[in-house]
Amino acid sequence: MLKKHYFPIAGKYDLAGDDPAQLHIKEKPLLICPIGDFDDAPEDWIRFYGVSPQAVAPNGFNRERALVTIEFFKLDDPTERKHLFRERAFIIVALYPQLEKLVDGAMDREKDDAQQLVEGFTSPKSAHTNCAQSFRDLFQNNRAEAKAIFESASQLIISMS
Repeated sequence: MLKKHYFPIAGKYDLAGDDPAQLHIKEKPLLICPIGDFDDAPEDWIRFYGVSPQAVAPNGFNRERALVTIEFFKLDDPTERKHLFRERAFIIVALYPQLEKLVDGAMDREKDDAQQLVEGFTSPKSAHTNCAQSFRDLFQNNRAEAKAIFESASQLIISMS
């Protein structure tokens, strides 16, 4: 919907082309395409810090692609894409207690349920998978920071109610 009349590229437009893989090489699209297998996976170039998308690469073409994709689809605009921020916050708020159960010695059945929920949230078939995977990774590397993100996400949900 947002790219109806404009598709930013770094190369030259090939208006006669019809093979997405060839167009990808010639046109050098600045938008990351999550469909098909001719482009990188979006999570290779965009990760999330809480509800906010961020470019992974520190510089270069892949950073530019990530930033253009984020800006183009307004993935970081809490005013125009309020629903995205709210949905991401819900994912974090639901995921955090399950991650805690996995490390804090929950009973076997509780731990199994928590593991299945974490796998569900971080599955490629789930909504906001990248956000969930990014939060899971943050939790595994820095529980205190993950807790602060969880608390911020909780406050975001409360403030948007």
